[in-house]
Amino acid sequence: MNRHIKDFVAMCPKYQQVDVEHQKPEGVTQAISIPTWKWEVINTDLIRGLTRTRIQYDSIWVNWTVTMSAHHLAVKTTDFMEYYARITSAR
Repeated sequence: MNRHIKDFVAMCPKYQQVDVEHQKPEGVTQAISIPTWKWEVINTDLIRGLTRTRIQYDSIWVNWTVTMSAHHLAVKTTDFMEYYARITSAR
């Protein structure tokens, strides 16, 4: 596999034009601020298109944090955001 990759890079003209030694160095990275409270910064994902359950749930709403704590909630695609806020605050 390693030889295959080397051969591919050697044959590709686009990769031959890139020279790492002559590229500008990247800027200084910024540190991610760690929240003081576990649920201070919340990220959400909605997984849709699942098979319906008996109660007609067809999606999973995932709330997760920087500390990788997560809540997985079964929801319906037709529910409104007010409903999501209500069930989240009830937990």
